[in-house]
Amino acid sequence: MRWRDEPEAIPQQERQELAMLFQATFSDFVEFADLGMQFLGFKLTPMQADIAAYMQSCGNKSMVQAQRGEAKSTLAALFAVWTLIQNCSGRVLVVSAAAGQASDVARMIVRLIQQWTLLCWMRADKSAGDRYSTESYDLHWHLRGVDKTASVTCIGINANLQGKRADLLIPDDVETQKNAMTQVQREQLALLTKEFAAICTHGKILYLGTPQTKDSIYKQLRNRGYSIRIWMGRYPTQEELKHYRQDEVAPFILERIQEDPSLQTGGGITGQRGQSTDPVRYSEEDLQEKELEYGDEGFSLQFMLDTTLSDLARQRIRVQDMPVISAGYDFAPEAVHWSGDERLRIQHGNQACASELFLAAVQCSTEYVPYSQITMFVDPAGAGGDEVAFCIGAEAAGYLHLFSTGGLSGGFTEENCLHLIQIAEEYGAKSMHLERNMGHGTATALMLNCIRTAQKDIAVSDYYVTGQKERRIIDTIAPVVRRHKLVLHKSAIDDDWRYCLQQPDNKRQQFSLFRQLSDITYDRGSLLHDDRADCLQALVQHFVAMLGVDANAAQTKRQQAVFKDFLDNPTGLSAQVDLRSRQHQRGRKGYSRLR
Repeated sequence: MRWRDEPEAIPQQERQELAMLFQATFSDFVEFADLGMQFLGFKLTPMQADIAAYMQSCGNKSMVQAQRGEAKSTLAALFAVWTLIQNCSGRVLVVSAAAGQASDVARMIVRLIQQWTLLCWMRADKSAGDRYSTESYDLHWHLRGVDKTASVTCIGINANLQGKRADLLIPDDVETQKNAMTQVQREQLALLTKEFAAICTHGKILYLGTPQTKDSIYKQLRNRGYSIRIWMGRYPTQEELKHYRQDEVAPFILERIQEDPSLQTGGGITGQRGQSTDPVRYSEEDLQEKELEYGDEGFSLQFMLDTTLSDLARQRIRVQDMPVISAGYDFAPEAVHWSGDERLRIQHGNQACASELFLAAVQCSTEYVPYSQITMFVDPAGAGGDEVAFCIGAEAAGYLHLFSTGGLSGGFTEENCLHLIQIAEEYGAKSMHLERNMGHGTATALMLNCIRTAQKDIAVSDYYVTGQKERRIIDTIAPVVRRHKLVLHKSAIDDDWRYCLQQPDNKRQQFSLFRQLSDITYDRGSLLHDDRADCLQALVQHFVAMLGVDANAAQTKRQQAVFKDFLDNPTGLSAQVDLRSRQHQRGRKGYSRLR
């Protein structure tokens, strides 16, 4: 171009004509992306072209997830430049976990405009007051007009977002391992991202990122109206496909699997993985090297966009280790056997843990024994966001049976006390234990008063808890669960969700006991709500001394005693005759003394 050495000298009319010419020439972003990648010294691969096509055609609320190194950030920078070509008065805002990382994307946008001769007509004019930094950059004032917001702005997610405006908003890796490992952090991050809708009211919000956990904020985007598209590094196997929503996997990948199913095998170090989805970018040797470097967990997360292995590595308590039975509340099977066979999966309606695997007991003893004592534990709460949580259970033959769990909103009111008494009666609980930390005995006094008023026969006591809550819960419950000594009754799974329904739609899952057990880690604040998990910890601690019984040995001993009694008295009659004889003798002696 004849103006490449002096772009600031381009007349205003000619500059505007160039803008219209480029808008018409590059109406297709894929063509512009191809040209831009060549300028950067790369070749646009077929999968990158598919990502580029999606960026142009997707709705105003969308997300791109692609394997690490697939140049999604570079494509996003090119898309931002292409958007400004199509609308020179537009505003691009790049948001990331840290302002420095956002600057990298914005710096790419600025350098494309400043160093690519093809775009010299867009360059800022510092002498006219155009902003020129990577944090705030303006297109030439001939094109953009007067606006308080820069053409390109970058900002960190924790910066002040209020007052910002954008026609294209690119949240680039706003979720990282540092800011999204606990539920509290994810809640704070999700709250910040909701501000995007106020910043970009009529334009496009295009998320870029990799989910870090199964509870990633990216997993919530669908409920907020976003469409998600995933391009993983290898063609997923049939088993791996179960880890994704089918409508989120890129058709680019699914269509090739349908045309050639052999793409799902033959890759990876063991040959059990799928082949490379983008062999131009990553050859089989490259992916194997990455697999060795990252390990199975890291490779699945960064290249397959699958959080399953990383979640398992962080998970301290697995609900699938708790055998599920359906039994009464008077007698329990003497032995409950567990198996990890997924064919034992039970159907349930607890939506808080729909992805969790609940397994029925593979076998239960035909001999039944009575429960030692049915007990209720209550974790009181004030009038804030927490709930009055409860768990009801009992011990039998060295197993702890959980009958029911739930929570009541509204604080420790008289109404909730009466409801807890009613639940205790329903399951036959004769004792109730309340955490004393809140109110230092006030809750206990209130419960005792309600029990007297209701004229019920329920003993009440209280207890204190100390130490870091997360560590206490894990260290108490996890050993019992790993030994499959915590037996779930189907009613506990159903009640858990039934009591969650009284909470707001977007917070119900946080109150579920089984969701809390799945999500809890040793990190302080890993759960936003932990009342039900805290209550179960107290129940397990109460019975832990009885759980050391060897169920098989106890069953064998009892069977031997029954067999010995049978050998001593096969008909069972002699015992009755001897009993009558002794009673008769005692009667005669008493008569003699009276005489």
